[in-house]
Amino acid sequence: MTTPQPPPVAPTHLLRTHSSSVSTVFVSSDNERIYSGDASGLVVVTSTRSLRPITKWSAHTDSLLGIEEWGNRVITHARDNKLHIWTRVQELPLSARVGSVAQSVGEQTIPQLCYSMDVNALNYCRFSLLPNTSDEAQALVALPNLVDSTSDEPSSSTSGCELRLLCAYESGSVTLRRYARADKATSVEGAGWEVIWDVKVHAETKLGFVTVMAMRVSRNNRFALTVSADHLVGWYDLTLVTARMLFIRPSIRLYSTRTMKPLGTLKYHKAGCQGVEFAHSLDTVMTNNVDEEVNDDSDSEEELSESEKEKRAQWLIAGGKDNRVSIWTLMNFAKS
Repeated sequence: MTTPQPPPVAPTHLLRTHSSSVSTVFVSSDNERIYSGDASGLVVVTSTRSLRPITKWSAHTDSLLGIEEWGNRVITHARDNKLHIWTRVQELPLSARVGSVAQSVGEQTIPQLCYSMDVNALNYCRFSLLPNTSDEAQALVALPNLVDSTSDEPSSSTSGCELRLLCAYESGSVTLRRYARADKATSVEGAGWEVIWDVKVHAETKLGFVTVMAMRVSRNNRFALTVSADHLVGWYDLTLVTARMLFIRPSIRLYSTRTMKPLGTLKYHKAGCQGVEFAHSLDTVMTNNVDEEVNDDSDSEEELSESEKEKRAQWLIAGGKDNRVSIWTLMNFAKS
């Protein structure tokens, strides 16, 4: 007698606020808001407490590449070769969010455009943000060159007081650079940038494709991951000069970054996912709240219990080509 297989894991929640393919997702540092952008240029901000939209607006005229909060601002980047900085809309109090009247008020509250700049989005490379820890009003943004679009997915990080830039290229290589000119704060045509190491782990496929299609640096800046058309995940230790490869399959596959062993598979989006994002750990959220001293979007009438906050900190958010955003509650993989 065969043992029946357990039913497949289902998403904890589903968001159906988009009518176009979802291309990117982002979670705020306090886990209060989910940002999702789609192929039409629409951005939706969803409350993680009520799972209802806080605001939505047409931020761009083409598909979103990236969204990120920066203090009380929101940065959006899209295929229309534009990067915009918007005001962040505060969530209405609970009393104003009850009934149809609240919905109409929420729809009228849209972010205001603060700044805008022309960028190069021909290679689908999204921006990378490095906030200034000593001055919240300043930050660095990494973007492809407007003239020579040869880099893909740049990402900034710091090691002590040293500015570093990690770039992945269409050749399949990944290069880590540092800015060595302490006497000058600006660089012209790459002057002052030194190569720390250059690694290539992605191999050519039968069609000849080796382009790094996406790259992500861990939140503690200790390692980075890349994916390419060779169906391999490249793993890079940013504290050393080491790299590894791992075969992946379609759907959402979870792996331990410590051992690179598979932890499970999440299947729901039939047409594929274009964006995934983890919620922030509870320790990180508590630290952010202490630093900010106040949580503008919280509401005492709907305060979450510690258990609810812990579950929310274990969320994984995914955006699919089926126009839906799925929310998964993961188990604790601390020992994996």
